[in-house]
Amino acid sequence: MFQLFRTFDAVQKHQKRQHEVRMRPKCETCQKEFPTGSLLREHVAIVHLNLRPFKCTKCSAVFGRQGCLRRHDMMRHLNYVYVCPYKQCTHAGFKCSKALTAHIRSVHTHVRPYGFSLILYKCEQCGKRFVRRNDLRVHSDIHNTACKYICPTCKQMFRRRIHFQKHIKKFHPKVEL
Repeated sequence: MFQLFRTFDAVQKHQKRQHEVRMRPKCETCQKEFPTGSLLREHVAIVHLNLRPFKCTKCSAVFGRQGCLRRHDMMRHLNYVYVCPYKQCTHAGFKCSKALTAHIRSVHTHVRPYGFSLILYKCEQCGKRFVRRNDLRVHSDIHNTACKYICPTCKQMFRRRIHFQKHIKKFHPKVEL
């Protein structure tokens, strides 16, 4: 992976923060290290002091970060769906951008984040490979259980109700469930 920067100053700042060998701020409670003191302070507030200053106006959920509140709102209240950009992919979509990213890495690109070595988990029954062990576990269900849901329009079969519902919503929105 690579990063783009707008200025040379930004490159130098990134180099200093991320790549210089130096003493990094460390949490006294759990010993986790952070690139900056501000990230350490945020960690302590959220993880160890359990501070949740960001409150959802639509329900009782509270969050330590504004981005988490925004993601919650999109997933829970706005029913936002992230669709896989690969045209051949039949997955109905994801409520969370991180889940879509994990799906793309696991199913389409087989690339692990942050330079981890590529470990593929192979299905013993069909040979399909997965980057994440949990994806293999979920996939294994297709060999063990019968399809319970059939699309009335295109006859595609689904083992899980949620996948059936997402399929209908994405490909046949006029069909009532």
